[in-house]
Amino acid sequence: MIVSAFLSPCEIDQAALRNSWVVVVDVLRATSTIATALHNGAVRIQPVASASRAREQARQVNDLPVLLGGEKDGFRIEGFDLGNSPLDYSPEKVKGQAIIFKTTNGTETFLRVKSASKILFGSFLNAKALSRFINTHRPEHLIFANSGLKGHFSLEDSVCSGYIINQLITPERENDGATACAALAQRFSDDTRQLLFERSKHGRYLKNNGFTADLEYCSRKDFLNIIPVFDEKQNGIVRFG
Repeated sequence: MIVSAFLSPCEIDQAALRNSWVVVVDVLRATSTIATALHNGAVRIQPVASASRAREQARQVNDLPVLLGGEKDGFRIEGFDLGNSPLDYSPEKVKGQAIIFKTTNGTETFLRVKSASKILFGSFLNAKALSRFINTHRPEHLIFANSGLKGHFSLEDSVCSGYIINQLITPERENDGATACAALAQRFSDDTRQLLFERSKHGRYLKNNGFTADLEYCSRKDFLNIIPVFDEKQNGIVRFG
């Protein structure tokens, strides 16, 4: 298994995606929210490129009740049902629902990697479940796509990717990005709470804007036993199995 990592979306090499599995990582907060929503009974999550596209897509869903979820600059988009706080996506709100989803970083990264052969979604919350899944299926090529912060590197995404990489069985690291993620995880993954509250630029932004409960939640390692995977037939992210 050959493992690579792109430390920000602008690094993503489209040619490298061909015949590769990709893990999209956006710890704060899109992939944490996706894992939580599916765990709590959402049927599928459909990432889109804009708020206007979300509203248009919602009008086309006719097989399930639908919610609009997402954020701009960390805050719920005006007129949407839900923001990007994983704590918003409770079973009472999302069970049996389709969610149309737009975020600043995570959904943008997903749209950049849509040509990959399989797309998974990772966070600290489901890292162990994801590593077990990857170790079982052993893809030939595996790429970690870190969502970063508005196109730039973010520490928490690289640490999370490295935390997963370090649980893989005999991976061959193809690029320096994978090596860097693994090294950062060795340095920072023992205390993810401090990582998100103090080390991460975006974490400090969220803390200063009242999202401390989200940071506490997103820092929990190996909390959810769930594999979010993009299903092309359903045009959405679903729970594997």
